[in-house]
Amino acid sequence: MTKLSRCLTILVTVLAVAFLGVAAVTTAGRTDWQKIATKDFPKAAIATQQETIAELEKQIKITSDVMAGSAEAIAVDVKALTDPMTGREVVLERELEALIAQAHDLAVKTETEARTADARLDELKLRREDTVRLQNQFDELVSQKVAAQSEVKRLRDLLFQAQGVLERAIRRRKALQAEFGGY
Repeated sequence: MTKLSRCLTILVTVLAVAFLGVAAVTTAGRTDWQKIATKDFPKAAIATQQETIAELEKQIKITSDVMAGSAEAIAVDVKALTDPMTGREVVLERELEALIAQAHDLAVKTETEARTADARLDELKLRREDTVRLQNQFDELVSQKVAAQSEVKRLRDLLFQAQGVLERAIRRRKALQAEFGGY
């Protein structure tokens, strides 16, 4: 025999033994359903199961009825929400429109007040500039007054000195006239 035929023979033998093992395990561990059905589920158990099934079918019917009623209630609610005349959606849209209009009015009022505030601010800037200008003029006038007062004082001193000189000159003249006899 050739090597290939020997390998195939050994392979077929191994597979046959494996198949034999699988068949033995399947036969030993099989479940006899007919025996189980007659032994574990007698007719009384089957009747109990059928009663449970009937009870569950009643509950399913009740749940279906509740679902149908809920579907009708939902349809009524949807109509109440979306009805073009009185629906909640329409009411909310009207409220939204009123709020938008109110917001627009407030924006207009705010803009008007902002313009008024800007105008007052500009006026206040002008008043501030006038105040600064007048303060500068006042400071200049005060400095001119101080300079004039110092000039007046200087001129008074000069006047006082001139009067003193004049009085001395008059006394000197009188003294000279008295000394030289009446010129």
